[in-house]
Amino acid sequence: EQTKGHLDRLKQVAEKLGKRLAGHTCAAMKGLIEEGSEWIGEDAAVEVMDAGIIAAAQRVEHYEMAGYGTVQTFAKLLGEKEAAELFALTLNEEKAADKKLSLLAKSINVKAKAEKPPASVKTAVKESAKRPVKIPSGGQREVQGIESNMEAKGSQPE
Repeated sequence: EQTKGHLDRLKQVAEKLGKRLAGHTCAAMKGLIEEGSEWIGEDAAVEVMDAGIIAAAQRVEHYEMAGYGTVQTFAKLLGEKEAAELFALTLNEEKAADKKLSLLAKSINVKAKAEKPPASVKTAVKESAKRPVKIPSGGQREVQGIESNMEAKGSQPE
């Protein structure tokens, strides 16, 4: 429902600016979701998998916050006050979702710490820390809530 509200705001801004939104798939978001989905089916304690899924969901939220923060700043610089306000609403919702995930992570991570993560996850974390981050150009995408965070849909440009 929240994602629908975000899309409605994007449509409002586009309409006000006389632009048409063209849907596409965001490769960066798709990659974040694919990476997060690797936690599903891991041979690990439930708490460890939950901690991994929460971390993946937070990466999605941070990517969204970066996008909405950027377009809010652009809107302000261009004197588009109404658009900036709409983007601020969405940015605040993304921040609130991230805060909820952080609170949830505090309790889950304590439980997960007591468990041993699977070797494949340890290796993946070490390897991903060595690689430079490449974010392809792209737009915003829709994610169906935190519960089904592993399925990306078509998107609109940010």
